[in-house]
Amino acid sequence: VDFDMLYGITVDDIITVSARDSSWFDVDGSAFGKTTPAYIGNARGGDWWKLDNSCALFPANGLPDAWWVCDAISPRTGAARSTGSFYLIHNEKDEALVNSETVCSNGSRAPCPKIGYVEQFGQPGVRMDLTQNTLITGPINGLGWLVNLDAGSPKKITIKMLQLLQGERLMLILPYPKGTTFSIIYNAAFWCGENCRVQMRQVGSPKEVAESNGDTYYFDNDEGLLFIRVVMQEEYKLDFVNPNPGINNKAFSRLGVTIPYLSWHNNIVIEADCTPSAENPEYCANDFDGTLARANACAYYGEEDKVQVGFDDCFDVAADDTCGAILADLSPCASNPGCCEQQGLTCFMRDENWSQCRPDCVPGRASAKGKPVWSCEKTGASANPTPAPVAPVASPVTAAPVQSPVPSPITAPVASPVANNTGGGQDDV
Repeated sequence: VDFDMLYGITVDDIITVSARDSSWFDVDGSAFGKTTPAYIGNARGGDWWKLDNSCALFPANGLPDAWWVCDAISPRTGAARSTGSFYLIHNEKDEALVNSETVCSNGSRAPCPKIGYVEQFGQPGVRMDLTQNTLITGPINGLGWLVNLDAGSPKKITIKMLQLLQGERLMLILPYPKGTTFSIIYNAAFWCGENCRVQMRQVGSPKEVAESNGDTYYFDNDEGLLFIRVVMQEEYKLDFVNPNPGINNKAFSRLGVTIPYLSWHNNIVIEADCTPSAENPEYCANDFDGTLARANACAYYGEEDKVQVGFDDCFDVAADDTCGAILADLSPCASNPGCCEQQGLTCFMRDENWSQCRPDCVPGRASAKGKPVWSCEKTGASANPTPAPVAPVASPVTAAPVQSPVPSPITAPVASPVANNTGGGQDDV
């Protein structure tokens, strides 16, 4: 398949949004040669869209590493993956310049300076740069997004333009100096009539925040990390005790794709009381270098004995002496392909040095930049399937001709099996 005939990049010299908005959902995987649903994310901005080690890199416009293509359903857990988005204001003066003639403008092609990065929590380097246009779109229901700004930790942050389904989990982690205290408020729209402003309460662990309805926060004073859960709420009324699931009815759904409702008016305001930076008093004096005190991010959520094997997966390797290391991608599956088969997966070969359990495999693609491409040769029972028994051939029967009905014309539009954009803003596809 000539994939360059299916998709391409029309804007390749400037990217004005942190979302790197070439993020698609391919309903059946066919646009990129897969047999299962897939998320496609921009690889030009880094590894932010690399969800686990089964993802593959695809080319476009002569670029060998243009897209990350990953399973929309976790190969190991079977959990459905999703995306979310919000806009983060950390400096109102800088934010006011966005989409001007001088900063982050598509029309004038003004440059969009880097101001920090956002990283999949627990996976150093699996990140993208944040630009001055701080719209962030990415995979959710994982361990969280770690946002680190070059200027330091903002004394005030406003999170707006929330877009995710009610009930899904978007954990936001922000570094702050030890001893910082917080006031965090969830605000409804200006026309709200009841319960329009909720003060978040502090709890004792990130796990409690993750399991809450979004009205809590946790600050790890030993490590200097703030945890909150970003959730959707109705704009006319806030209810963190019994959140209204009806908000998902506002989402757009078609052919297995759901685009969450965009909340234009609700916002979350974080105000930090801290020692200001000598360089910029609007930021806290913070020396966070990106290093987590706990080597295993799963431990932050009370799963100390598990190993992170994807952005959304903490796996108990020790629980299965035979297959644990194989299913955690710590050992090649060719040594025991049955470990894959018992999970409904296939053991595919990259080369003689590596193999992995996967739902499918696209030959000639790499799983990391600069690494060998996959041959996708199968091993185990799936490599030599038992042929199905041959059914006896029935004697021909002569039947009277049947008049076929004339079909009615189809008037409903027919959707093409193409990937669907799940982000907003600049479209460079």
